[in-house]
Amino acid sequence: MSIFKRKAIIVKGHTFSEYLSRCGREYIMGRGEIIKDKNKLKPNRRYWEINGEYYQVGIKKELRIAFTAVSIAAMVMTVFLPIYFCVIAPMERYHDYNFKYWNDAPALNTLKEYVKNAVTPGNADYVPKEDRIATFDMDGTLFGERSPIYAEWMMYNQYYDYLKSKDPKDTKLTEGEDVPGKEPQQHTVVTADRVYDEIKKFMDTQVLKDFVVDNITITLEQAEAYLGAILFSKLTLEEYDTITNTFLEENAPKFNNLLMKDMFYKPMIEVVEFLQQNNFNVYVVSGTDRFMVRTIVNKHLNIPYHNVIGMDVRVTPSQGKIIRTTELLVKNVEVAKVELIMKEIGKIPVLSFGNSNGDVDMHNLILSNAKYKSQAYMVLADDNSREIGYTDDIIIPRREKWNQNGYQVFSMKDDWKTIYGDNVTVIPK
Repeated sequence: MSIFKRKAIIVKGHTFSEYLSRCGREYIMGRGEIIKDKNKLKPNRRYWEINGEYYQVGIKKELRIAFTAVSIAAMVMTVFLPIYFCVIAPMERYHDYNFKYWNDAPALNTLKEYVKNAVTPGNADYVPKEDRIATFDMDGTLFGERSPIYAEWMMYNQYYDYLKSKDPKDTKLTEGEDVPGKEPQQHTVVTADRVYDEIKKFMDTQVLKDFVVDNITITLEQAEAYLGAILFSKLTLEEYDTITNTFLEENAPKFNNLLMKDMFYKPMIEVVEFLQQNNFNVYVVSGTDRFMVRTIVNKHLNIPYHNVIGMDVRVTPSQGKIIRTTELLVKNVEVAKVELIMKEIGKIPVLSFGNSNGDVDMHNLILSNAKYKSQAYMVLADDNSREIGYTDDIIIPRREKWNQNGYQVFSMKDDWKTIYGDNVTVIPK
């Protein structure tokens, strides 16, 4: 039965004259038809009952046409509205974004054009929502890494100082860890204090160097990862999070009016938000400890914890808590990023954002996407007035190499109206 079908409406009266006077002749439809059986009354009709006989009551032609139009419109809307809200309304469209912190940047314009095509059904470069994945490095791409070094390394040294002040003989400080050398098949024992000293040198000189232990060359990245696992071992995840949050509330070295937690590049926050508005699934893929990245990212970005991939140590349950162990599982840089992307995301993203050689393998993976058009972007720290940028002997070769590799380049100096905010300034040397 139609949802519009109703029973016949019966109006009681006394005489046929009253019927005529109340309804008027022009209102009468089928006056000659007298229905005596109530069961034969038609649905959706109005009848005048006089002494057990039923006379159909009509409406003026103009009103009848209007009523018919309304009925048809109601029927159409009943069918159309579910289709609209379930099919048409959710259909994708490009969401433009008001980039407040950007100049007219060629690479940003390229990204906007890419996204517009990727979300437009029927476009040759359309990417379905489920495959719209973007990966971002953190340090130097989303978050400052030159104040004066990676946040994780600064927290390493700060926590080392804390442990040493409590107990200079703490085994975390004195016992060494077997660390792989730069060359294959090489390894040697490195202690936490040696890593501490090398980080201090890096902070003072701004030059990242390998160091030698027992005639074996060690990269500081690998050494910090292995010894960092030891330094923060036996902590619950809640305790580690508290240490991280306490560290992030401190002032950023080398800057005025900037806390560690606010060292996000404002223009890059806009890029993340722009992609999310256009239904891109954004991941952070970092060489920093996964749990630290989660805490940092949570300050300014709407990225769920499960979309964070980082350096990993083994964790284990203990007395109802989850604690960190001394075992380093992976230092998530270079080719390790490719491995973890494929393990944890399970498909090749279409956009990638980085800032260093540690992101090249991730970028090349994205550009190898044979199913969809893809793009890779590099953030170039070429601003030495608002950031602690690199010198020309590093800037120029990097830009040239990245352009040759097919990467788009964001220039801090030329493309960004601000970096951390207009009130933030670099402390003069």
